[in-house]
Amino acid sequence: MYKAKVKTPVCPVRRGFQDSSEMITQFVYGEIVTVIEEKDQWRKCISDFDKYEGWADEKLIVKVENEVETEGVLTQNALQHVDLPEGKRWLPAGSFANVPQTRMYREPFQNAELFIGAPYLWGGKTVFGIDCSGLVQIAFLMSGKRLKRDAYQQAELGHTVAFVEEAQNNDLAFFDNDEGRINHVGIVRKDDDGLRIIHASGEVRIDKFDHQGIFKESTGKYTHKLRILKRID
Repeated sequence: MYKAKVKTPVCPVRRGFQDSSEMITQFVYGEIVTVIEEKDQWRKCISDFDKYEGWADEKLIVKVENEVETEGVLTQNALQHVDLPEGKRWLPAGSFANVPQTRMYREPFQNAELFIGAPYLWGGKTVFGIDCSGLVQIAFLMSGKRLKRDAYQQAELGHTVAFVEEAQNNDLAFFDNDEGRINHVGIVRKDDDGLRIIHASGEVRIDKFDHQGIFKESTGKYTHKLRILKRID
């Protein structure tokens, strides 16, 4: 086992050790991982950030000799042009770059709004493609809170909000399928005329939200069935 750091803006992480294998998440620039297995040019890694595990191409990571800490999380933009030792790079939100920057706190739902229109991508975590739990994880990270990667893992965090009428900004709404498996998550935004939810479904979008679930006005139908509301402490 050894430590490595992601050296490219985005590093696809796959279920198996080949390019055609399913992408299950992404590591971003500066993220520290522990390499636990090698297979040809592939490295099985565990992220120090969220403990997510998968296979990454060795060309996208570099071994680090000493135990290092990630620092300088980029919290300002969905995409940021940054001066790095190796030159200027466009880095996605959540990158770990030790560069000077002006910090301005935004709430998670405000961070999520920066991704409006980004296409849905299974396993994605950037403005160029993102999934529902990736959006939640990055939006909270930009506000300084570290969450787990997948929706069912995120549903284990915080405490339950008993009634939808008690929902507040930044509560997490979880939705399940016909088998009762949690398969979707979004961030609540409370407006003057009711509740909205920011989520990744086809694209990152804002829809109406109530005790039944997510209501898509363009079709006049509910698209997701509410399972539980959680508030992250």
